[in-house]
Amino acid sequence: MYPLYPNPFNSTVTIKYNLPFDSDIKITIYNVLGEKIKSVEIFRKKGINLERISFDNLAGGIYLIAMEGKDFFAVQKAAYVK
Repeated sequence: MYPLYPNPFNSTVTIKYNLPFDSDIKITIYNVLGEKIKSVEIFRKKGINLERISFDNLAGGIYLIAMEGKDFFAVQKAAYVK
């Protein structure tokens, strides 16, 4: 998982990642208290992929974006500035 772009962000953040093989992935957003805000499961082909996540309906603040797949897990901190 590459660094989030932009970070801090205003309403949408882009996640860029490279998969070594076709995979089901799960992206989950948590608040700083560890509460799950939203989650999405998708299938992606190997190679570089981009996901854009909108935070329009959420309050400004710090969030954790977790991505997991068959053989990987990554978490990054994201700052949402309203």
